Amino acid sequence: MPELFIAPRHPWRGDLFINFYKMIKNVHFYTCIINTIYVIILNKEKKMNKDILFNKFPYLETKEIILKKIENEDADNLFEILTNINIFKYTPGNPLKTMEAVKNVIGHYERDFNKQKTIFLGIFLKSEKKKLVGIAEIFDFNDDVNSVEVGYRINENYWGKGLATKATALMVEYLFNKINVNRIQATSMPINKNSHKVLLNNGFACEGTLRQVKKWTGTGIVDLTFYSILKSEYDKKLKK
Repeated sequence: MPELFIAPRHPWRGDLFINFYKMIKNVHFYTCIINTIYVIILNKEKKMNKDILFNKFPYLETKEIILKKIENEDADNLFEILTNINIFKYTPGNPLKTMEAVKNVIGHYERDFNKQKTIFLGIFLKSEKKKLVGIAEIFDFNDDVNSVEVGYRINENYWGKGLATKATALMVEYLFNKINVNRIQATSMPINKNSHKVLLNNGFACEGTLRQVKKWTGTGIVDLTFYSILKSEYDKKLKK
């Protein structure tokens, strides 16, 4: 029976293979580490930055308006908003009747902020000695999908002046660029056409109307039209 021929082993060839294999393993290992770090950083960037959001009441400003905390000294101007029945035709709740009730609401705004439940900001008009002319709202914080909802109420005497549009633009810019929110949504009653324009002018997309979807205090069960804007859409809009 013939003997099996075995080629002589070249020492350098075996060592080269082993060293090459080790190098590939190391490269793969470090690549996995780098990718893992990247994913962690990416996910962190996509999370809502509540440390900034609830550190103190936001102070947002343009040449025309300021969004900031509502203080007790603003009670008279807030009274004009929260006692107006026409405003509550399009928002949940009942009009208030007394100054005492309005002052209590200011305290509730502080409480809701500290509980990280809702942020109520006054809309102040610079041209009228920083008068409170509306309320901007940020609420319904959803960490799972990194989204929030916004709303607004404007003193009836200042309807049609574009203040809701400007206040919404300020909130959107702040939430996307400072708080790292990915989705901002808003709802409006189908009959509230002016509110629809506010959202469309800010780049929100209409997602449709849900019938009898919520029960509002003072109004009952209502239909709501849903709008939203994503961070990617906002960035794309800025590049145009």
